[in-house]
Amino acid sequence: MGLLTALAVRLAWAVIYPAKPVSDFHWYYEVGREIADGRGIAYLGHATAIRPPGYPLLVAFANVLSGNRLLADRLLTVALGVGTVWLAYLIARIAFSSELAGRVTLVLVALFPNQIAYSNLIASEMPFTFFTLLGAWVLMRKRPGFAAYVGAGAAFGAALLIRPQGVIAPTVVLVATTWRLGWKTVLRGTVLVCLVMGLLLAPWIIRNDAVFGKPVYSTIDGEGLLEGTFRGSELQGKLIKTSLKLVPETGNPVVDDGNRRRYAIRYIEAHPGRYVGEFPKKIATMYGGDSDAFRWTIEGLHGEHESSLLTWVTIGDTFYDVVLAMSLLGLCLLVIRHRGRRDHWLLPAMVVVITSLSYLPFLALQRYHVPLIPWLTMYAGALSTFVIRSKHTPPADFDGNNERSDTVQAAS
Repeated sequence: MGLLTALAVRLAWAVIYPAKPVSDFHWYYEVGREIADGRGIAYLGHATAIRPPGYPLLVAFANVLSGNRLLADRLLTVALGVGTVWLAYLIARIAFSSELAGRVTLVLVALFPNQIAYSNLIASEMPFTFFTLLGAWVLMRKRPGFAAYVGAGAAFGAALLIRPQGVIAPTVVLVATTWRLGWKTVLRGTVLVCLVMGLLLAPWIIRNDAVFGKPVYSTIDGEGLLEGTFRGSELQGKLIKTSLKLVPETGNPVVDDGNRRRYAIRYIEAHPGRYVGEFPKKIATMYGGDSDAFRWTIEGLHGEHESSLLTWVTIGDTFYDVVLAMSLLGLCLLVIRHRGRRDHWLLPAMVVVITSLSYLPFLALQRYHVPLIPWLTMYAGALSTFVIRSKHTPPADFDGNNERSDTVQAAS
């Protein structure tokens, strides 16, 4: 029922608010069309490596099947959004050894307003979230074997082909499994996961070396660092317009990106205190609300339905504030009740914290925390278990035993 609800509300949103892709979303859409039309990974007819190709390849697949229809791209994102809901439930059930915590997580993520709105945008947030959760669940559900490590490597590799933060979740999960399996066993699995991830990433790196003369991951990292470096300083958010004045273009995107990165690094070395002093403001910006998908929808509809969407902005932020408060309280209760067991109830928090830290050098946006919402919401599910039950079920080891018992109970 929860998954059907998640699907229904996302499909309804797509029908009511069919926003056109704008900004970065337009880039994903156009590159996907170029790939589907056989012109390679290009934007407006020119080869590009601004962003990795994972999501444009998915868009291209949908376009090939549908004849470049935007509806197919939306349906693909909706499907990945629903898959995210299901995977969040499965992981929460294992992490807290509680069917109830998993079900509450499922309901909250299914009804999370901004998550619903993002499922209608041609954005990389939903596919990145889906593949990250998929890889984590494959490793968490039982004692990993060869097939599990290969499957997890493929899922994490797909996430890495969407965002560089795709390396964080596998690192956290593999380190966590060391407690249970021992470092020698996990080391062998880590090598296999990294090998599969590398095999998926290699064609992209080789292509960039052939096209641009350097094996780069993307040609926007330097720009991102430049934006993050000057956030809140003398440029006051006007960096995009003044970037060409700071670092003139040479015509080679790889060289330009390297020049921007070096410019930013020189500034950081000269003003380290000012640079680090911006970090708290960046965290506040990233987590200060959860309604940016509604604003992107307003822009994509050219102001149509603006009044109702602004109402959804308020609803989205309020829902987010409540769940965030619940999650923080749930995490605190888990910390208090922790008894030194080698558990994995802390794993979602580790993913959230490390991923958030990885964004601090760059420009802070609400979009950056969107893939972390399912991980955060798991602690709201744990809190519900505390509230509803008089005694919280102790967290289980990372071996899936309680998951199997929960499954039996649910089936009966």
